[in-house]
Amino acid sequence: MGNVQGDLLNWPAINKSLPKITFDHLICLSPYTAPFGQWISQLKYQGRFEVAKLLAELLSHHYIKNRFEHQTVDVDLIVSVPIHINKWQQRGFNQAHLLSTVLAKKIAVPYDNKILVRKKSTTSQVGQSGNLRRKNLINIFNVHFTQKNIPEHVLLIDDVVTTGATASEISRCLKLKGVKRVTVLAVCLSLANIN
Repeated sequence: MGNVQGDLLNWPAINKSLPKITFDHLICLSPYTAPFGQWISQLKYQGRFEVAKLLAELLSHHYIKNRFEHQTVDVDLIVSVPIHINKWQQRGFNQAHLLSTVLAKKIAVPYDNKILVRKKSTTSQVGQSGNLRRKNLINIFNVHFTQKNIPEHVLLIDDVVTTGATASEISRCLKLKGVKRVTVLAVCLSLANIN
């Protein structure tokens, strides 16, 4: 698709700060600053589900505006960054899943929360370097497509992109199954702890 306007990977400083990525485009609503950082924290750690709806609404407006203003190619399917079943049971929800369910309705793109499975539980990635994150993420995701339903362009939803390691590992797995292009759409971009 070439150089897509609105794609944060077109910014040299951002591109340089996200080494070894395998996804094709990155669209984020905001840097990890107020009030978005607080909203994400309230959603993840306090179970404030109304915040998920607000963030998904803002994400959908941002994505639609970006798509129309910059004439980006539409996506075929939405997937969300999965959490391990143990963490889901402990927390009670997956914030990326909550965002994706609302977003899918708003932008009229199918969402499938069964295609990606996190088969291994890992320790929290917060505060870890990019190299350590990448090492921890090797072989922890499974992708389940049938040969008939492989989308060409997937929109991967996450709350925060820090090193790009999680999105890259998921993108790598999707592409091994035949997906041609992966666009990451996240609420926030936080470029701390990059190595």
